[in-house]
Amino acid sequence: MSAGSERKPDDPENQTPPNPESGSPRRSEAEADSSRQSEVKGESPSQGPPAGDADLSRRSEAEAEASGATEGLPPNQPLPPGAEMLRQASGSSMDSFSDEAADLSLLVAEHFQRRYAHFEVEIDSDGKPVELGRGAMGITYKASDTTLRRPVALKVISSRLLHNESLKNRFLREARAAASLRHPFVASIYYLGSTEASYFYAMELIEGQTLEAFIAQHGPLDAKLALEITAQIASALAAAHEAGLVHRDIKPANIILTRDSHGQLTAKVIDFGLVKFATGDIEESSASEPGIFLGTPRYASPEQISCGPVDIRSDLYSVGVTLWQMLTKSAPFIGTPSEVAAQHLQAPLPISKLKYFPQPMVALLTHLLEKDPKDRPQTPEDLLAIVRATQRSLAGHRVAQTSVPVPATRRKRHLLGKSYLIGGGVALVLAGVLGAYFFFHPGMPAAGGGEKSVAVLPFDNVGGDKQNDYLSDGLTTEVIFQLSKIADLRVISRDSVLGYKAAPGVPRKSLHEIGRELNVQTVLESSVQRLDQEIKIIAVLYDARTGKRLWGAAYNREMRDLFAIQTDVAENLASALQVRLSPNERDEIQQKPTDNVTAYDLFLQGRAYYLLRHKDDNEKAVELYRQALELDPKFSLAYVGLANAYIDRNVRFGEEAFWVDSAIDLGNRAVSIDPAQARAYVVLSRAYVWKSLFDQAGEAINKALRLAPNDAEVNFRAASQRLGSSVDFEAYSMLRKSYSLDPNDPRKAYLLAYICAVIGENDLREKWMQKTLQLESDPDRRKMLECELLAQRRDYQKAFNELKDLPPDAVAYNPSALDLRVECAERLSDWPFVIQVTQAKANTDAWAQFHSALAYHLSGDATRASAEATKLQAQAKSLLSIHPTDRDAIYYLAVSDRILGLRDEANELLRKLFPKSISVLPNAVNLLRDDPSLDVFKQDSSFQELMASFDKKDAETRARIAEIERSFPH
Repeated sequence: MSAGSERKPDDPENQTPPNPESGSPRRSEAEADSSRQSEVKGESPSQGPPAGDADLSRRSEAEAEASGATEGLPPNQPLPPGAEMLRQASGSSMDSFSDEAADLSLLVAEHFQRRYAHFEVEIDSDGKPVELGRGAMGITYKASDTTLRRPVALKVISSRLLHNESLKNRFLREARAAASLRHPFVASIYYLGSTEASYFYAMELIEGQTLEAFIAQHGPLDAKLALEITAQIASALAAAHEAGLVHRDIKPANIILTRDSHGQLTAKVIDFGLVKFATGDIEESSASEPGIFLGTPRYASPEQISCGPVDIRSDLYSVGVTLWQMLTKSAPFIGTPSEVAAQHLQAPLPISKLKYFPQPMVALLTHLLEKDPKDRPQTPEDLLAIVRATQRSLAGHRVAQTSVPVPATRRKRHLLGKSYLIGGGVALVLAGVLGAYFFFHPGMPAAGGGEKSVAVLPFDNVGGDKQNDYLSDGLTTEVIFQLSKIADLRVISRDSVLGYKAAPGVPRKSLHEIGRELNVQTVLESSVQRLDQEIKIIAVLYDARTGKRLWGAAYNREMRDLFAIQTDVAENLASALQVRLSPNERDEIQQKPTDNVTAYDLFLQGRAYYLLRHKDDNEKAVELYRQALELDPKFSLAYVGLANAYIDRNVRFGEEAFWVDSAIDLGNRAVSIDPAQARAYVVLSRAYVWKSLFDQAGEAINKALRLAPNDAEVNFRAASQRLGSSVDFEAYSMLRKSYSLDPNDPRKAYLLAYICAVIGENDLREKWMQKTLQLESDPDRRKMLECELLAQRRDYQKAFNELKDLPPDAVAYNPSALDLRVECAERLSDWPFVIQVTQAKANTDAWAQFHSALAYHLSGDATRASAEATKLQAQAKSLLSIHPTDRDAIYYLAVSDRILGLRDEANELLRKLFPKSISVLPNAVNLLRDDPSLDVFKQDSSFQELMASFDKKDAETRARIAEIERSFPH
């Protein structure tokens, strides 16, 4: 077998089968493989199968793969831009893109000569040259080095492939660099030369078999062997990377397997670096040059297909496709070349084909096959490290060698369909009275030093029974809450992990990608299956960066042991991460919410309905919560759930306010049953806010914060409470912690931007607004946020113009489009517009009356300003008679008093309203020093003193916030 072996021009993977009437006698790939293998065995190439039969066999396989809709893409979908570019660059049809290359190979054959410099091509018994391969670049012959008297593989390339000086120079430069490579897993290049009609180079002749032929002969490889071959390819690529080379055609046909002196298989990568410059980089070719795509679509990276910039990460993608084929016998994407190209660019990986492989192997494949090069391993050295880590993590259990479903008689040993077989692959260790099967090595190191963090991914509902979704979702929530009680562990909130819930036909993101997006060290993957009163749970903790398994267990118990399982998972996860539990934390984790498992089951069902947020579902939730309380009247969490449902009846569905009063009663009852129940204080705080009882709300949320300092919702509500009266570093710290626990919530990023805007921290404000835009998926909200950002940047005119396209009541999180447009108009001194849009509502709406009075005052119409201010004064006093702490009403009264000349009264109201900061202005833009309403007070010395004190405090707050930012991982 030669280092120069290549896929033939008529390979169905590269083009449509040749026309049987064309008369061109071309050898099939199967025949070529037979020829290569027979050489190793000492047989004549003519002993292989008849060319026609082999060609028909290969063609039928390709047609079978390409039949029907392309996997992952709808039928008849137009090619994405990259695939279309490749089609155009390759001629009229991708399915015949190597026709020109085939012609060039024929041209090489026509100009064949027996001797090239001191290399002599071997001739067979029929007088024909011994071909080792024929491909897009030319023909590879078996030859002899007459000087050193050793066999070589001689590749002859037509000079037409190097049809101008620039292409030729690039080819020569790259070929010389490739020739300098000396590596045990790289086929060496000995010599480079040229004749009048062609270029040629001599390579090391390797006696062996291509990886492609090996897989075809033996089927899917054992995971251990596949990973070792991958490691060797990575090592070879590392040498190429150091030399600045990119292969661009890594595939099983370009990997040759040979055996060392100990009989162990060794991989050799052939044709290093020559592909990239054989016709010049596609991206460097001019539009007038008819490019030939010399890669293989089935193994090409998305950027290679789309003719974008290509570097070593493209080769790593091809390694991923090759590893996939080693494990499954086929590449991840199949079809015609154009269909395969489209899938590489757009289609998700068919992860379902890997369902019998352990997560570390799946994680390695998905990491390599990321569409964006930035998301893959960045260098071959990185890949080698990840492969070695995967080998270590798989050392403790057997990996399924095929994708064939496990027979029913063996399925229980495979732990709910996943091949987590431990102890050398033959035994499962029974661990204690819980009936848990553990696959955790006690001496295994934790995920690393410093902060400990984990994302508990949504439990997979094994069996697909939708009626049990509430159980898998409920377990996710409860395990997260259990873990959040541990002070030294950062646990991502339920809301942020829900986006990673497995969905039919949609592969979950790789562990590496999830870890990066959530900024965590570790990820807990779990599944649950309920069979009547029996429950089966698998939980596995992985290092998010390497995919290494840190701990895992499988439980096969009765439903009544559910609490014990939850506790066990939390405690063992903490142990695996080397997190120390205080006695109080251990007691809280071990505490049962109820002794009645049926009541707990009803509670989980009720919460599932409640979270749907519809009126009918709310009624079902209330009924289920009540049933749970009938079974256990001391079930504190059920009272909490019922209280939340009652609040929604008023707040979300517009029913009577007494539901909120009832919620307060239920919350207090939950606290009396379990004073350590943090969620009871959260629901009390929520109810008090809707009753405008802000002091009581603050007390309740502060108690929750002491009990659950690592809970995202508790920190968020505590920060929101504080922002009602003051913007300071403590509010920022709580909000920043909440964001670190719930990094997929745009509201948290938005409030962080708000704080930064108030105190003049413009760089951070910009960062958090950009993060908000990144997280917000609703297009209308995004548009509104973009307008807010323009106003924050003081581009008031552009914001004003952009807001025309939004309905007046459009809202992202705080101001409406009308609010923001009015405030932009005020900053532009467009008083006619302000008066026009507020006059119609002024008599009934205090907000409109406020802006109307302000517009007349600042435009210099003192008479009309006085009349409007008098109306505003009356409206504000009326509001305060109902809600004495209404901050907007207090500010409206201060402004109206000052317009009417009541200076002392106005400034007294300001001091009452702004004890610590001016953050509570009814201001949509959040650039409070720019608020035109402050101009009403600017002549007052007491107001100037107040502003000076705020400036000093804001500087101190900016410094403290900088410290807070440094304390969080980035």
